[in-house]
Amino acid sequence: MSVVFDRAVAFYDRTRGLPQQAETWMAQVVGEDVPLAAGSKVLEIGVGTGRIALPLIRQNRYRYTGIDLSRSMMDVLRTKADSEQIALVQGDAERLPFADGAFDAVVGVHIFHLISGWQQAMDEVLRVLRPGGLLLHGRNSRVDSSPERQLRDYLHSLSNQQEQSRDPGLLEHDQIAGELEQRFGKPRELQTPSWTVTQTPGEILDMYADRCWSATWSLSDETLARAVAEGRRLAIERFGSLDAPLKDEQLFKWNVYRRPETRP
Repeated sequence: MSVVFDRAVAFYDRTRGLPQQAETWMAQVVGEDVPLAAGSKVLEIGVGTGRIALPLIRQNRYRYTGIDLSRSMMDVLRTKADSEQIALVQGDAERLPFADGAFDAVVGVHIFHLISGWQQAMDEVLRVLRPGGLLLHGRNSRVDSSPERQLRDYLHSLSNQQEQSRDPGLLEHDQIAGELEQRFGKPRELQTPSWTVTQTPGEILDMYADRCWSATWSLSDETLARAVAEGRRLAIERFGSLDAPLKDEQLFKWNVYRRPETRP
């Protein structure tokens, strides 16, 4: 099953939202470096609460459609939209309810790894794009040496070892990128300036224990508790305290793919 974010409605924007300056940079790099005019028809799969859609619309004036499995997430988006015009559809990215070639661009941010039929979803993106249309595949990116990233990666790894399974929401970025290249060819890479987020190990572990991350949703209570306890031990050993400030340098990256004039 694809991952549905109904359970994250209350905390999604707090835990996934971009700082205001980062929102501006994320949308600005698209407006400046991606050949899409105001009024271009854009579809976002996994539109959620609009954390990507609203900045793109406000800054670049696209004709925007969003699709998501979660009606609750899109209800939050509606409360946040002011004069922005956005058409919202509850539906599945594996079976997009749109005509062939209906869009000038498709936006997907942190989404394919959450879709059980992610390869079929890529084929659907290819189908609804016009010839020469663009796929904007985006993601937050952390510096590899980030302590925050190391701790979260450790928790995810430990949890999956204990469950002796691999959550469908943990596909590797390189695997997704490879599949996209097979369909679209090499992308053009864009990125924003970086910004810094400061968190403590205790805050990170509390979010993990509270199941803020989708990778924790399929874990048993026992597995989650063991991972958090081991994470606390590791954090104290490595950082000296659960209250030590950890600086996490982040930026936003876009891979811009162009649909071939004839589908592969």
